[in-house]
Amino acid sequence: MIRIYFITYFITAALSLYRKNIYIIYIYFLLVYGVLYKVGQDYINYHLLYKNLTYLNIEELKKGYEVGFLIFMYIHKTLFNNVYAFYFLIQVLVLGVLFYYLKRWCIYPYLGLNIYFSRFFFSLNIDQQRQCIALFIFLIGFQFLEKNKIFKFYICCIIASCFHISAIICFFIPLFLKIKIDKKTILVVYFIGTLINFLEIEYLKYFLSILKTISFSEFLNNKIQVYIDSNIDQQIKFFTLGRIERGVLFTISIWGLSKYKFLEKKEKNYFKLYFYYAIMQLYFYEFAIIIQRFGYFFRIFEIFLFPNIIYNLNKKINKICLIIIILILNFVSLINVLVLNQDTKEAFIPYQNYILNKKFLKNADEKLEFEFKIKKIIEGNTEENEK
Repeated sequence: MIRIYFITYFITAALSLYRKNIYIIYIYFLLVYGVLYKVGQDYINYHLLYKNLTYLNIEELKKGYEVGFLIFMYIHKTLFNNVYAFYFLIQVLVLGVLFYYLKRWCIYPYLGLNIYFSRFFFSLNIDQQRQCIALFIFLIGFQFLEKNKIFKFYICCIIASCFHISAIICFFIPLFLKIKIDKKTILVVYFIGTLINFLEIEYLKYFLSILKTISFSEFLNNKIQVYIDSNIDQQIKFFTLGRIERGVLFTISIWGLSKYKFLEKKEKNYFKLYFYYAIMQLYFYEFAIIIQRFGYFFRIFEIFLFPNIIYNLNKKINKICLIIIILILNFVSLINVLVLNQDTKEAFIPYQNYILNKKFLKNADEKLEFEFKIKKIIEGNTEENEK
């Protein structure tokens, strides 16, 4: 059932230059991906969290989950008590926001959707659902920021942080956007970051250790410790293919910078935020998890930036060539997730949905509990062996 993923890719790729009826694909996404069953690395964890969540244990669960997400889940469970309806509701909301802003901010919305599906969808919509919600609340806030409604923007940032703590980075985005960026700045900052990578200079773990000592939040301390404990060698290896892809994309965005005189303020802001993401890859290379978690709030703007850069090209041949390059890079990213990376391959394949698996639903909870117990036993045995 891997074919359904590639069918989605080729549908959006074929419609790259089409600019109408984007909401028809919204219905398609809900029908195909809003009803997933046992797909994703965090499926079991969220399923059991929903089942075991009560008013009495919310305080205890706050040590591992953000309070906004717990309250959201608790309200839904109180009203409907159906975990599959909860998953579907999340997709209705986040995909609704995605398609709304693709329609408003992206000149070629299907191309933007192709970028999103290839580079964001599996990690966000299927696995990291708390961060996915936080990210799209931030996008709502970004609309207020563009209109200089700063108070409403920060309200959205606060709400987003209640769903995933990484959204605290959003509070600094107005400051980042005020910083002037020119070609000289880009070259100097990029050169220094590349040098830090080449010399493998480790400095972030010391900064995180200091941050942990001054933090009064047990939840925040737990998150910081996860970053500190992450393995540097695994993180560098993980980004080998990604660096090649994103290096090409960043080069394209630099080239788009030369077209600044044709771009509106919003395109300039998209580029700035995407530039900060590229810099984040260089300066936070020690911990890929930091790049991933905080980077989403900057990187998401590539789904608006690249289609709009293409639109501003005068020559049709340049547009076609650039679209082909981006679609190829997107396909490589998809292949990496579904074929080359063994962890994500096992998490997302085979495609399953609970409509086609009704016969399994009667015993679904028991099966998930059994799988979870097996997982904990394996992890326990592994820890004992390491000791």
